[in-house]
Amino acid sequence: MNAILAHFVTPVIGLLGVVGNVLTVSVLSTRHYRGRGYARLLLLLALADLSFILLGLAVQITSNHRLTELDQLMTAILFPICTFALSVSALTTLAICVERYIMVSSPLGSR
Repeated sequence: MNAILAHFVTPVIGLLGVVGNVLTVSVLSTRHYRGRGYARLLLLLALADLSFILLGLAVQITSNHRLTELDQLMTAILFPICTFALSVSALTTLAICVERYIMVSSPLGSR
């Protein structure tokens, strides 16, 4: 069961996440959304999630194939970067929640 998850389910979910985040980045990078604060936060969230997914898939692929030299590189360099991207994603989600709370609690004073 663990092999099925590692080899089939996780890459499919990762691919769907990459496609969704690339589409989000392409939409939020247009001129229409460029000057809006919430769009910048959503763009940051999509970029952080995209980097987390890509780095996580890279770490998983190398650990599944037992490449020792590459596995050490992934552990030493890419794992901390992946952890940083996850932290950025969580904090950006918190910032979006706070911004939305301010907009809902005082709609006229937040502009």
